[in-house]
Amino acid sequence: MRWQGLSQLYGHLSRAHRTKRLRSAYVAVFSGQGEKEDAEIVLSDLASFCDWFSTGKGMSDAELREMNGRRQVYEQIFTFLRMTEAEVEELAEAARADDAQKGDEQGDYL
Repeated sequence: MRWQGLSQLYGHLSRAHRTKRLRSAYVAVFSGQGEKEDAEIVLSDLASFCDWFSTGKGMSDAELREMNGRRQVYEQIFTFLRMTEAEVEELAEAARADDAQKGDEQGDYL
């Protein structure tokens, strides 16, 4: 399996199109209709949002507490997944790519 996030799959599309795809992925996954690509997009977006692969360097105490809370939620999801080290690294790369694209565009997709 090769994990890819929204920016890797749809980085060539406009922000509006990526936002629409992200929303449809969340709806598909949480309605039980999701495909593999939907799951990859959602997990990558959640990893990015929750700062799962971030070090927290340079963050204030309040920002670190918020990040820790987000990470605990993601950890709850992540602990039930059975992923190889290679899959975890691919997910990390996808989340970092999503983070970079969001940063380049100054804000979240939504």
